[in-house]
Amino acid sequence: MEKCNKVINIFDQLRQRNCKYGTGVELSVLGLLAITTDNIDAAVNDIVEVSNYLLTCKGFGAFGIGKAQRIMYSSILVSQENKKQFSLNTINFAAVNSITNIIIAQQAAMTAVIASSVAASSSANSN
Repeated sequence: MEKCNKVINIFDQLRQRNCKYGTGVELSVLGLLAITTDNIDAAVNDIVEVSNYLLTCKGFGAFGIGKAQRIMYSSILVSQENKKQFSLNTINFAAVNSITNIIIAQQAAMTAVIASSVAASSSANSN
């Protein structure tokens, strides 16, 4: 229950900082962050800072990926840094790795869906 409350707290704090977080596959990243951080305020500050930095990078600006995706990537970077610094026992380490693998699988599935819809659209338009 504590981890769920952390996720909700992170989500709410991001929303208060005008970082509207996605409510789909992005939420699993907040679960990873809840496991790897003790200081939610610092984590949220780091996410906002990384997101602002990414906004200046090619592919992450106004015409790049969406704001929700950029914030999700910022959260992943912060959680990975926390994972390096956080001393985890074997069970937590396995949970962090499992969540990371879920995130990767979700991204791969979304890429496959997008690729297949583009292929179907191209096929329909060529006829």
